[in-house]
Parts: sequence; C-alpha cells; structure tokens
Amino acid sequence: AEDGIRDLVRSRGLGDVYKRQVYTYVLYEVTNSTETEIDFYPTLELETEDGACARAKVYPTVFAAITEPMTHKVLRFSEITGALKPGETKSGVAIFKGADPGANKLSLYVTGLSGDFKTQDLEDGSIKAFYKTYKLVYSRPGDEFNASLDPVKLTDTEWVWR
Repeated sequence: AEDGIRDLVRSRGLGDVYKRQVYTYVLYEVTNSTETEIDFYPTLELETEDGACARAKVYPTVFAAITEPMTHKVLRFSEITGALKPGETKSGVAIFKGADPGANKLSLYVTGLSGDFKTQDLEDGSIKAFYKTYKLVYSRPGDEFNASLDPVKLTDTEWVWR
C-alpha cells in the first residue's frame, strides 16, 4: 500500500461453477510492513462493467473446493482478519457469488488497508463516511465464447474514496 502499512499482492480473479452457481474468487496476500502490530479488517467488493456489485462472503464448501489443490495455506475470511504482526504475511481468498462470468471488466475494491476515512455533510443534514479504498481494475480480453475461461489481466490500480 502507498502508506507502507499493508501491501496487497494482486492475483488474477477466476470464475468457477459450483452446483450451478457462479462464484468468482481472488487469491490475495496482505503483509504488515511496519514495525507495529496492526488491525486488519478488510472489505472486498467486486463490480462488473454493468455496475453490479457483489461483496465477498464466506462460502465454506466453495472455499474448500478452491483451496483443496493448493500447496500453501490460504486462510478463511474469519481467520485472516484481526491482528497482523510486524512482517507477517497472510494469504486469503475472497469469494463473490453471482458476478457476471462473461464480464470483460472487473473492478475490485479493497477497504480496510489504511484505516483512513473522511466525512461529508449532506444537504439533508446527514453525514456520509468515505473510506480510502484500493481499486484494482482487471480486464478479460477475448471473445464472448467461454468468456469465463479467458485469462484475467490487471490493467490499473488507484486509491479512491468510496
């Protein structure tokens, strides 16, 4: 991350069909590159080119199917959150249900890396909070045939307020 607190190692998103449901998942690593213990409570959201959003959730059976062939330990969402010791790296998987497997553009929003937020007073007197969020944009070049099998390529990253 820009602030040196947490580094998110990007991975390609992959689609999978499990019991006729479409799941998209992203493998990721987070590292505490500071000298102090930090709290890590991420929120991951996936947005397709049509504006549809899905928040990462826990799907135990899908998690098992994804991680079973892996040789390194990948943590469940409930295991990756919490204290992150100095120099510690954790690997996780974010699972999204219902994202369009044929989407050509996917934006992954990761909140909880910096802890920064700001507020804005709205006209109705309420206050809206915005969180510093890391945005990763992926594209899936290819044609419309078997789009879920086309490779996903990281094309852009930026910090946004969301």
